[in-house]
Amino acid sequence: MTDQGTLGGRFVPEVARIGAYVLHRLEGGHPPFVPGSVVEGVVDGVRRRQLMQHHTGTHLINGALRTILGPHVWQAGAYKGVEGARLDVTHWSALAPEQLARVERLVNRIVAEDRPVLSFFEPRGRAEERWGFGLYQGGAVPGRELRIVEIEGFDVEACGGTHCTHTSEVGFVKILGSERIQDGMVRVHFVSGERSLTVMQEHERILQETSRSLAAPVEGIPPAVEKLQERVRVLEKASRSGGKANLKDTAQRLQREGAFDLASPGGSVHGIVGKLALSREEVQEVARELTRTPATVALLSSEPEGGG
Repeated sequence: MTDQGTLGGRFVPEVARIGAYVLHRLEGGHPPFVPGSVVEGVVDGVRRRQLMQHHTGTHLINGALRTILGPHVWQAGAYKGVEGARLDVTHWSALAPEQLARVERLVNRIVAEDRPVLSFFEPRGRAEERWGFGLYQGGAVPGRELRIVEIEGFDVEACGGTHCTHTSEVGFVKILGSERIQDGMVRVHFVSGERSLTVMQEHERILQETSRSLAAPVEGIPPAVEKLQERVRVLEKASRSGGKANLKDTAQRLQREGAFDLASPGGSVHGIVGKLALSREEVQEVARELTRTPATVALLSSEPEGGG
């Protein structure tokens, strides 16, 4: 994801490197300047800062996962956007809430320690001798020289992205959750910096609305929800009981109104035919009720209410 901003007053939504050239895509048709013109370029600093926070946060999350879960954890993919970020890592099982809480605490401790985030170039061979192949957490990096990003005493990776210069600049890192995306791989969703504040304020708003709806304090929401669920279970049980009673009445009505005798070599057989405005499952229940009576054959069909 590249920077955005303006060039000569025109919005630049995307930048791309083609060989030795850096191309800027401008919106609004042909630009009002010609080759050789001097134009002012302005980078969207707020957007860049958020991307830097999420990019550096990815290194922090990855380092914390390796510290807490073990060195088998390996970065398999990542996305760093303005609204949020995610990190895919190798791990044999889904992550428990307690594990995510430990990762979040460790990450924010490193943030609070204001550790330097160093970016420098190193010859590939020397870098591999010093840090090993753990450098390539983000994938293979071409070239004889590697751009190294080091969070002092915590994480070292070869990376070409834009990062903060100190961990404190990342701001608070909030893990939003994780999911197992395939065998042996989990995805961690998180936000950091200004975005984490926005997300937490939205979560707080939802909590307060839920609290008002349940007429319970925030800390009383879980037991209030449990009581509500218990009431739903009781009502559903009563509804099922009432439904079964109604189906039994339907069966008795069919026995009175729709029954007839059939002659058979073994004696008389009671036949019952009916078309019911019930679901398939309910019709089956009525049939079971009817055939509890010995020597009874029921031929029933389901016709939804309002059907022809």
